[in-house]
Amino acid sequence: MKPNSSCVLPTGEVGRALVLAGTPDIVRALRRCLPLSGYRIECVAHSGEEAIVSSRTTRLDLAVIDLNAPGGMDGATVCRHLRSEAGLPVVCVASERGTKEARCQEIGDPCAVLTKPLRKSDLRFAIGTAIYRAKLERKLKASESRHKLLTDNVSDVIMALDMERRFTYVSPSITPALGFTVEEFMAKRPEDFIVDARQSRHLSSTLIDLAKRGVPDPSTTATMAFRRKDGGIAWAEVKARLCLDQNHKPFEFIGVARDITERRLKEEALRLSEEKFYKAFHISPDSMTINRLADGVYLDVNDSFTRITGYSAADVLGRSSMVDDLSVWVHNEDRTRLAQALKESGEVVGFQAEFKRKD
Repeated sequence: MKPNSSCVLPTGEVGRALVLAGTPDIVRALRRCLPLSGYRIECVAHSGEEAIVSSRTTRLDLAVIDLNAPGGMDGATVCRHLRSEAGLPVVCVASERGTKEARCQEIGDPCAVLTKPLRKSDLRFAIGTAIYRAKLERKLKASESRHKLLTDNVSDVIMALDMERRFTYVSPSITPALGFTVEEFMAKRPEDFIVDARQSRHLSSTLIDLAKRGVPDPSTTATMAFRRKDGGIAWAEVKARLCLDQNHKPFEFIGVARDITERRLKEEALRLSEEKFYKAFHISPDSMTINRLADGVYLDVNDSFTRITGYSAADVLGRSSMVDDLSVWVHNEDRTRLAQALKESGEVVGFQAEFKRKD
């Protein structure tokens, strides 16, 4: 557990501050000013390296860094390290007022740089600003951690592309899905993986067109075939979205691909099975019909039925084989026996019965 666990002090508690000072006058000034803001100096470091070691071994609530402190590590680097690794609120001190703007830019913070001489009111404001920033950074890190946990463990493949359709992110699930590493996948273009390259361009142009028409959240869905690293094909349902900035200007494509290969194979197998059945049913030389078991209604008949019985498909479809004006059974009890046998065993072989022709 890191020694620095909170940037908000409990009521009445005195905060512990790390000071990286280049000159004794800064330490003396801080010993006077820090208690007025609820802090005391816990340890004084004389180099950036020493400050980092102290942040790892001592429980601290604040760091005050002299950007001109001696040592092999410059103050701006120490500042960034203490904020990112130790999670400390950091206040920086610059020696010259004219360098303040440049040093702010250097450490990436417009508010937490003070110039000498130190004033109590300025220090108090800088500490408050540093604590507020540290809280925001911790919340951001927690959010990023949750996001990474989700994207790294979800089975769907999540992709992000810039407006030139170059990959900027792909989730680790790409490896079990297509066999490519994240690095291999991101080094290529969408057309290198999508079997029908036109689909990729059509998808992006569709989203851009939706944005131009004023759609607030342009999105669409498509089914695509992807090339696997081993040469196989994987099918995916891709939900794509175009991200817009506050001015409704597009800046990124986001796609979520769900593997539907197994479902697609089952659908294709079913289609082929139905096609084979259709062909076998309609070209059979024997009379064949499909009837509802409960009431004998004709659902389908083949050409041989119409040729043998004289009834056309229009004559019988949707009507029962047992009604008086259509009954094709010479003895209706035969139909009853057949239905009962089908209910009991599921199939009937060698059943004989007499049937009537239309004429």
